[in-house]
Amino acid sequence: MFLPDGRREEGQVMTTVTFVAFAGVGVAFLIHVLVQFRRRAEQAADIPSGLVADPSQPANGVAPERNGILAMIAYPGVAGAKMRTVVPSQMNRKRRAVSMLLLGMVGLFLLAPAAFEVASQSPPLHRFSLPSGTLIDLPDDWAAREPVRLPPPPSLAASAPQVSFSEIVVVENAGTHSLLQVAVSNNPFMGRDAESLDAQMHVFAGSGNSLADYLFYFFFPPPRDCLDGGAEAYQKAQPKSHADEQTAPSPDLGIPLYCRYSPTLSDFYSNQVSAGAVYRPTEAGRVDGMFRPFYLAPMEEVESGGLTFYVFEAQGQVPLDQETINYFNLPDDLRGAQADFFWAVGAPTPFPFFRDPQRKNVPIIQVAYAGVSLGPNQRSEFMKLLHQVHSAPIVIQPATPDVVYVPAS
Repeated sequence: MFLPDGRREEGQVMTTVTFVAFAGVGVAFLIHVLVQFRRRAEQAADIPSGLVADPSQPANGVAPERNGILAMIAYPGVAGAKMRTVVPSQMNRKRRAVSMLLLGMVGLFLLAPAAFEVASQSPPLHRFSLPSGTLIDLPDDWAAREPVRLPPPPSLAASAPQVSFSEIVVVENAGTHSLLQVAVSNNPFMGRDAESLDAQMHVFAGSGNSLADYLFYFFFPPPRDCLDGGAEAYQKAQPKSHADEQTAPSPDLGIPLYCRYSPTLSDFYSNQVSAGAVYRPTEAGRVDGMFRPFYLAPMEEVESGGLTFYVFEAQGQVPLDQETINYFNLPDDLRGAQADFFWAVGAPTPFPFFRDPQRKNVPIIQVAYAGVSLGPNQRSEFMKLLHQVHSAPIVIQPATPDVVYVPAS
């Protein structure tokens, strides 16, 4: 579902370019200083350019007692010639200036290899691209997971929020036990605003359009084989007397289906969202999640690279026990840690809450992230990743001129 691009070392390139720029400025400054010292040496010697003073002729009756260092630098072809010079105190200051200049030049060349070594140590980035032009640049410790199918699973489609996904890429980091998904969808938020979006995502889990529902239906659903068998189990579990009744059973009743999760990173986070599914006896056969408890953090608005994102966080409230850690092959030091989920919805600025004839088909980018640690949350890690998401430029349609009807005379 994604188009792999070549690897690029953006951090190394930027560091190298910065170093070269500063080095160029430094060399230009050194050349400027050398030119100024040459001019001052000529003025101190009181001679025109290209001429050498006669050491046998005193200046103002005072013969020079030492060679001028600046004059020797300015006139390297004249060795041992005694130039007319300034007083010793001024001479010492100029000697110190020349020494500092030479030390600066030596330091410049000594620091160059170190700067390039630091640049070479910057982690290379791997670009994951979607056909629409949405992309994300990640370090090499992130790997794409294949195969990937568009959400939601067929068994959840009738119950999920009315969102249509066209593209998605799923990557995971085995070292940090993190999972990231970047998807492109239609715009289900048309006619809304940021305040109503915030209120919608903070309603209770199971309402159908909350943050927990988005995580359950689209990004971290139960295993598909469990859901596929759930409908059949639901039909078998219904009382036969319902077939003869004219009134349907209450949708508040439900048949829980506890799923068996495989010991993978994706199933671990699915298990942290819900323990399974609940099949409710509605006409369409509604399926809800058996949601874990979450703390929902306040919404954040983030501007990044010409994109506007609205960021939501669901912090798990169930610490990991040793049994869970062993089953999902997690490190023992994560005992007591809690899963942390982020979901961000974004688009090229401004976010298209309202239809704009000049900005048609603006892609809606949905970014879902799951991480686990003993710290307070995974916000800093998610924000670093979010700032690596980019989108193709939006084509601005020319405004349609107003048509004025002029009646025939």
